Parts: sequence; structure tokens; C-alpha cells
Amino acid sequence: MFLVLALDPSEPERRMTRQTCAFGPSAVSWAVGGFGAQRERTGHTFDATTAFGTVLLDRVGPLWNDPGPLPDFTCQACQKPFSVTEEVLARFPGWNPKLCMTCKKNKASGTASRAGGATTAKATAFKSVGTRKGGVGSATRELDLPVAEILKRYTDGPQSGVFTDGAANPNPGPGGWGVVYVESGEIRGEQYGTEPHTTNNRMELLALRAGIALVPSGTPTTLYTDSQLCVNTFNTWAKAWKARGWKRKDGAIKNLELVQEIYDALQQRPELTLEWIAAHSGYRWNEYADALATAYRRSVK
Repeated sequence: MFLVLALDPSEPERRMTRQTCAFGPSAVSWAVGGFGAQRERTGHTFDATTAFGTVLLDRVGPLWNDPGPLPDFTCQACQKPFSVTEEVLARFPGWNPKLCMTCKKNKASGTASRAGGATTAKATAFKSVGTRKGGVGSATRELDLPVAEILKRYTDGPQSGVFTDGAANPNPGPGGWGVVYVESGEIRGEQYGTEPHTTNNRMELLALRAGIALVPSGTPTTLYTDSQLCVNTFNTWAKAWKARGWKRKDGAIKNLELVQEIYDALQQRPELTLEWIAAHSGYRWNEYADALATAYRRSVK
């Protein structure tokens, strides 16, 4: 096995301009920069010219494999398609990623991507319950537990409020929604449902609509959702959309009837506040709502 590196002494900030790794009967080469490199594929071999000096490392082993086709998902924040490798999905069975890498980085830095556009809204425009430390997220996402097991395992997070969640796997595809209304750790009401062909965003909206209806009129309550798109829609964008005749500057409003219904309901219920909560972070009632939303996948709720 050999690794061939060509170095460009004229560019200190981009020292490695070419890289070739060879293993077995196959060879891969690619150019990070230009420098007149040619690339062609014949069978299992990539050939390219090299320049400057080379460094040979013996027996480095395979450094590249073809990942094959990448499954597509739709980001709940920006509504753009993105892909995740089969290798990553295999490590987390049942995982349906909700955010693309750009929006994940924006969330971590305190911004949220605006649906379908290039603008961003500050996450500080609304209160939020952030992600717990310790890598809880991937573990709870992978387990896909029923509600009884959720109550045994988790105790953290807010103990009062309405917790909503939606899911679709694949997206679009079969999906479900769930909502639980809790006061001081006691369940006051819950609902869940499913649709044979839907989207994550529609399920999040149906859960939020049901959550509003669960709260008695005049009762101050916080509505929790792990969808930043929902929070931004109703706390930031919907007022301007309504003023323009329910139109966006950069495209149609998806699930418009649900958006209108929920926005009007929130305007009539000033005692209700909508906040973001981190998904799959070990927060008891958010995990419970997730279990309700994914109950359609299991034989028990």
C-alpha cells in the first residue's frame, strides 16, 4: 500500500494539492487544487498527474471506499434536502435526522435557518431548553422506547407544560404525532395519531394544534416543541406572512391551512407561550411525546 502526497511550496496555506492512495487492485487519486491535474476513470483505477515532491508511506491500508448512494432527507429548519451515509444510519437504527449540518451548526451557534431562504433568525428570539451534556441524544434516538419505558428511564426536564412531537420515516412517508399535557409531573391529557403518507413538518404541526386544544382556556401554559421551524414560524414569521395575505417573499407557505389555524389559535390564547426544547436529550416529557409520535412503528404505545 502506498500514499502519495504532492506538496506545493508556493502555497503555505494549501500545502497538500494532490493525494493518491492505492490498495489491492484499485487506486484512487484526486486533486485538492488545480495545477494541471488530469483525472480519468478506467475500471477501478483513477489516474492523475503529480507535480512537485512526493512522500511515500508504506502499508497505510485502505483509505477510501465508495459509500454508495446517499439516502435523502428534508431539513425541518431550511426545508432543503440533505443526505446521510448508509454507514451512519446503520449505527442508529430508526433514526430519522431532522436537521442538515448547516442548520445543526446554526442551532449550536444560536441561529436558526429560515425555511427556504438565506436569512436567519436569532434563537434568542424565544426561550429554549437546550441540549444536555453527555451525548444522550444519539442513545435515546436509537432506543425507540414505548412510553412505559420512558417513564422508568427519564426524570429530567420541565415537569409542567404541553410537549409535542412529530415524525415521518422516511420523510415523506408514514408518520405520526404525539402530545402530552403535564402539570407538576402528572399527566392531564395526551393524544397521538398517524398518517400513511406525510411529512415531519405536518406531523409537528398536528401535534402542536392538538396540544393547544388540550389546555383549558385561561390556563397559563408553555407549549414545548423540538421543531425550530414551528417556533420560528409562529413566534417570528407568521405575523408578516399574514400581513402580506399569507404569502412569503420567497415562496409558498407549506401546510398553509394548519399554519393559519395554529397562528390564529395562539393569538386568541395569550396565556400560551411556545418554546423550543432539544430533541432526544433525555428530557422526560419530550421523550414521552416522541414515543407517542413513533407509536405507529411499534406494537405497543
